[in-house]
Amino acid sequence: MQLSIVTTLYNSAAFVREFYERITRAALRQTGDYELIFVDDGSPDNAAALVRAMMAHDPRVVLVELSRNFGHHYASLAGVMAARGDRVFYLDVDLEDQPEWLDSFVLEIDQHQCDIVYAAREQRAGHWFRRWSGSLFYRLFNLFSDVKIVPNICSACLMRRAFVEAMRLMQEKNLFLIGAMTWMGFHSRVITVRRPVRATPSNYTLWRSLRLAANAVTSFSAYPLHLIFMLGLALSVCFGGMGAYMLLKKILFPHRVFFGYASIIVSIWFLGGVLILFIGIIGIYLAKIFTEVKARPQYVIRQIHRRTPAAEPAGAAAPAIEHPREQP
Repeated sequence: MQLSIVTTLYNSAAFVREFYERITRAALRQTGDYELIFVDDGSPDNAAALVRAMMAHDPRVVLVELSRNFGHHYASLAGVMAARGDRVFYLDVDLEDQPEWLDSFVLEIDQHQCDIVYAAREQRAGHWFRRWSGSLFYRLFNLFSDVKIVPNICSACLMRRAFVEAMRLMQEKNLFLIGAMTWMGFHSRVITVRRPVRATPSNYTLWRSLRLAANAVTSFSAYPLHLIFMLGLALSVCFGGMGAYMLLKKILFPHRVFFGYASIIVSIWFLGGVLILFIGIIGIYLAKIFTEVKARPQYVIRQIHRRTPAAEPAGAAAPAIEHPREQP
């Protein structure tokens, strides 16, 4: 098989039909020997039912049904691992990643003989806080980590089979997918793209984004632990010197009061906050160790729904696109 196209489903019913039509046209411009894999990441809507209806008239459609919601990164990995094509094109189903990008991705990978092609946005969309926080995340990640990722990178990428097979070696349970793919090395290229404005709210809330950021940094660097040590050493020297200074002043001027109630309380609160922060960072690393040593699988596939298509010549015409009735 020449090409596999992979996407994930979570609250995606509104996009499935248009995505199917557009990605089918894009795929047929390249080859008729392809498969279209939808990964049902425990989606609460009827997106999976729409995909099953498509399977009835298009044998190229495959549904990978996970046993529950495992999260976007793990669902993406499950789909890529189930792909059988010599090249694997992954993109999100919500049409922020444009299906028509496939043409330029294929051209880039052929011209430069690279192993993977990424897409990066010209400019991050959303309100000012989302743009600022996104820019801050990439700066902090690249500052703290030995692995440097491209700022404003999109989910969409085109991979060769050798790259996909190498991804099978990534067995870590706290997975930051873009960081892991960059860490693997290989010859890569980046295409700058312009994404449309999101029509629906993102599934990534502020809390989920903060968790992802913490997981990303701690997955690829021990620098926060080194920083704790250096700050702890600096604070010890600073407050040790302050203690010696106060003791000396007390000996030389026993009747003078140098520090009052407010300064003592502020010092206690400051040190208490620093200690809680340090314990929290150490706790994140301990939690990651705890998760890894349990050695649970990254995801669980309940069933793969796949029809065995009859042999079709390359460049075959697109199947008729029907619109199945939505299930109540």
